[in-house]
Amino acid sequence: MTRTARPVTPPGRVTTGAAPYARGVRRLVSPLWLLWHTFAAAAVVAMVFLGRWQLHRAFHTHSVQNYGYAGEWWLFAVFGVGFWVKTVREAVRPAGAAGPAAASWYAESPVAARALPIPAARAPLPSAEDDPEVAAYNDYLAYLAAHPRR
Repeated sequence: MTRTARPVTPPGRVTTGAAPYARGVRRLVSPLWLLWHTFAAAAVVAMVFLGRWQLHRAFHTHSVQNYGYAGEWWLFAVFGVGFWVKTVREAVRPAGAAGPAAASWYAESPVAARALPIPAARAPLPSAEDDPEVAAYNDYLAYLAAHPRR
């Protein structure tokens, strides 16, 4: 059985395919990420239990406010799960990888600034010679600059 050498990616060349994705997935089992996963799971479980506790309080007090708080805690839990999923997906995605919409936008416009609308030309601001109030104000500022208070 002969072994073939794996191709080496030259420096400066971006790889595509499974290798960057696998590196991203491997990153999710590092000690720091495991700590974040544990924190996220504990936070979601705590929010669900706080929602249940608030619902239990609402059954005993018949307070609409407690029903609202119970719903809020469960909504916070859903938000936490959504945030965690988004964060994990961004960590797994290889650096520089963009969605199809971004790729087509960049293909059409090589410079991002060219895709932005150009504002219409504005009328020039009046100069000190044109406006006596501006000239008087500039004279006042010049006087203050020449005579600083101490």
